[in-house]
Amino acid sequence: CNVARRTKKLEALGYLYRETNQNDRRQNNLYLTEKGRELVPIIRSYMGQWGRKITAGLTDEERATLIGLLTKMTGQDRK
Repeated sequence: CNVARRTKKLEALGYLYRETNQNDRRQNNLYLTEKGRELVPIIRSYMGQWGRKITAGLTDEERATLIGLLTKMTGQDRK
């Protein structure tokens, strides 16, 4: 799965737009359009369902440990 190809497809469908970074013209910044923002709650809902499904066999303690480890791994605990 090619990220550039997927990005162009999402742009063509009207979910994203890109702007050239004014500080580094080699870099493009991607932003959600209004159409893209409308999908955020739907995607979050699916992600929540998926998360519950894949952790269904875990105890509450195991689930808490998993969330703690994933949070630490992604650096979100430093915010």
